[in-house]
Amino acid sequence: MRLIQVSASLLATFGQVGLPQTIIRFFPENKEEKSFFSFVRLAGLLGFLVLILLASIFKTPIVNYFSDKSELFVEYFNFTLLITFFLIQFQIMEAFSRSHLKTIFPTFVRDVQLRILTTVIVVLFGLEIISFDGMITFLILVYASLVVTMMIFFGRANILR
Repeated sequence: MRLIQVSASLLATFGQVGLPQTIIRFFPENKEEKSFFSFVRLAGLLGFLVLILLASIFKTPIVNYFSDKSELFVEYFNFTLLITFFLIQFQIMEAFSRSHLKTIFPTFVRDVQLRILTTVIVVLFGLEIISFDGMITFLILVYASLVVTMMIFFGRANILR
């Protein structure tokens, strides 16, 4: 599970194509917040699609590299890409929130919500309440919940006017 999370984080760095830094740099100059936010999220989606294209091109070498070290990673590689998508979207929203000088809640979501939910999943797996497939499915849902939580925060904090 850790390899899937670390790989998704690494892939997200490439998939976000520098968008969080772009938000912080250009947001103060942009008056159309909703259109800027939509543009940045769309750019994040395009970066993710390029990442998927590259991952599909280089899937064989990646799979060959990890096949000896972690067969489960090879089996769940596509799930890593799904987690990467949610991570890219979360990081874009986190940077957008930071540009509004609202840093506490996104940090709480990343550092507390993610860790607590991941711990719950690991405990459920350890107690054999869920299978490994279930653990990976719940992990994807945890990363999706980060995005949903940030969208709710944006709505309540009136960030997207």
